[in-house]
Amino acid sequence: MKQKSKISIAEQKETLKMKRTARIISESEYQKQIHLLEADTATIAANLTKAYEAGPAAMRAYLDGPEGSSKEARAVLQKQAADSDGDAADDKITIGKGSGAAMGFQPTQNEIDLMQSMSYPLGSTETFLQAIDNPTAAGIVTSGKLIIDGHHRWSGAIGIGGDAAQVDSTDIQWPGKDTDQILAAAQLTIAAKLGGTGKTPSQSATFSTNILGEPADKITKMIMANLGKRTDKNAPGPLLNRQMCYEILKDPSMLAKVNKWSGGSVQPLKEISLKQKKAGEKAVDELRLSIAKKVAENLAALPVNGKAPKRADMPQFDDKVGGPKPKTVTGDLEAGNFNVTPPFAKESKNRILTNLESVLQESIATWKKHRRK
Repeated sequence: MKQKSKISIAEQKETLKMKRTARIISESEYQKQIHLLEADTATIAANLTKAYEAGPAAMRAYLDGPEGSSKEARAVLQKQAADSDGDAADDKITIGKGSGAAMGFQPTQNEIDLMQSMSYPLGSTETFLQAIDNPTAAGIVTSGKLIIDGHHRWSGAIGIGGDAAQVDSTDIQWPGKDTDQILAAAQLTIAAKLGGTGKTPSQSATFSTNILGEPADKITKMIMANLGKRTDKNAPGPLLNRQMCYEILKDPSMLAKVNKWSGGSVQPLKEISLKQKKAGEKAVDELRLSIAKKVAENLAALPVNGKAPKRADMPQFDDKVGGPKPKTVTGDLEAGNFNVTPPFAKESKNRILTNLESVLQESIATWKKHRRK
């Protein structure tokens, strides 16, 4: 029985062209299918490598494009067989504990919001005093000295603790020579974990109260303009609310602790009567300004990373925007179940032989041409 011949790529392209002309498929689907016909695993691996070397913006663009969002490309991100991956051990990522002075770490985003940073520690007397005693950014994700997830906890710890602030993180040692490559590997981790062919989780909204790279006087004004506001639902109360301020002002030992921290000299208050209300309000304003200036001074010193991408291109380990939580990827990373760093594929023997055959045929043709001369 005669075997049915395989449809050539040219024939498949012509069929797709006819479907597009007849409007059976959309233009985007037509372009995607054409692109996939021209791509193979080696091509996908080469394009992944280019995107990896270029950084998170290029990686996000690739993953959201026709080839990068295909089933074929997403399959490359899963654990490869030993004879398929260019390096069998490169995808086993070390997971450990990160620690050290918070000021010694660098952000990997170019905006940090005041209210997300300070609403929790400045939302109640209890959380404020706890932060003074222990200004530690816990439960965040780092990669070496880079902050990957938990920027606002990191900046919040620095806002209170300054140089004394510490980091207590899960440290994921994604390979990479710089911020760009480490963030690209993190983007690939998210795509590999989520599976499917959907868009990369992203947050594009910018912050109206960005504090990163801003001077202390501007940050002080931001804080004073947001007094009594509660934009973070997890905050224990509004920002520097009157209740917490009165609690501090009426407790001499508590106020002494805050004055020592801020370098201020706010005087304590006794019980406030209706006649003394104006005096009480003045004391609250004085305390708020003293705290705001100290926090602003600390936040103005936040390290800035010139390689940090736009917020839309930041890896999102946030389930609120469709990303996986960090703890859901660590096991797979340690086991090497995700193919997130080059080489993404090993060139097949057949492809190598095809390339050699092509070179040989070209050489023979050149030799014959010269011989005829």
